[in-house]
Amino acid sequence: MAETVEWPLSKRVYLAGGMNGSKWMYPIVDGLREAARDGKSLGRWPIIKNGIFGAVDFIGPYLPEIDQSDPYSYRGAFSPPISARCLDAIDNADLVFAWIDDFTKFGSFVELGYAAGLGKRIHIAVYPPLWLDKDFGCGGCDEIWTMMRSADLGCGCSGPMESLRDELWRLGWTVPLESPLEWIFWRAWVTSKMWHPIAPQMSLCEGKVRVDFAHIATKTALEMDGVTYHGSDRSFDSDRSRDRLLAADGWQVVRFSGNQIRRDVDGCVKEAHQIIGRRASPSRWAVR
Repeated sequence: MAETVEWPLSKRVYLAGGMNGSKWMYPIVDGLREAARDGKSLGRWPIIKNGIFGAVDFIGPYLPEIDQSDPYSYRGAFSPPISARCLDAIDNADLVFAWIDDFTKFGSFVELGYAAGLGKRIHIAVYPPLWLDKDFGCGGCDEIWTMMRSADLGCGCSGPMESLRDELWRLGWTVPLESPLEWIFWRAWVTSKMWHPIAPQMSLCEGKVRVDFAHIATKTALEMDGVTYHGSDRSFDSDRSRDRLLAADGWQVVRFSGNQIRRDVDGCVKEAHQIIGRRASPSRWAVR
């Protein structure tokens, strides 16, 4: 789980969106469920350090569960403590990111207005059918034009994860990685100060294959296999086809599962470094 720490820290992001639909936040924020439970008793929500894609800090909201008896969950969101915490988090945010998948997110619209009044950087991502709908989206803008004008950037997109990833990259707060697992591995690699440079999101085999990380000199590809993108039979078959294309072009593919990275990312980094080292200097690693 990502580390929880107290305020203030570096780049901080507040995620606005339907509180009863906050499961969209889980793939984005590492450790959200646990931190939400731990943060209930605090006067101020904790930061999850590097919780978003392993690169920037998550500061709220902590509303992942619907429990009518719990004043800190969805039904209790109208209570003064929760409202105050939301506004307090926005006060301390460097970016307010909103995922709008229907036009009944009235609480989110209030948050966006509050953030705009503070002069905060705002990014609004809209579910494509709404964005394109002539009655509600940008075909007429009659319903959301004020909301969209308050944002530094607003767009229709395939989903919240992709839109937030692209925005953080555009701001220069991240490198172009695609998943939280890649971020966890990348940060561990950088902080380990390994001398073998790896490049993220490399296109190989004449553009037929893209890998998570590549060490070009030794033709070593590093892949992070989480269940979200690699758990289906179709994904399994696709990965093996890609591996054969890479092998035919002289590449060695090294795969780490999501569980391995979360349990011992430093061990994964060390193992990858050793494999690259052996391919770079076979004689140095030869068994005598």
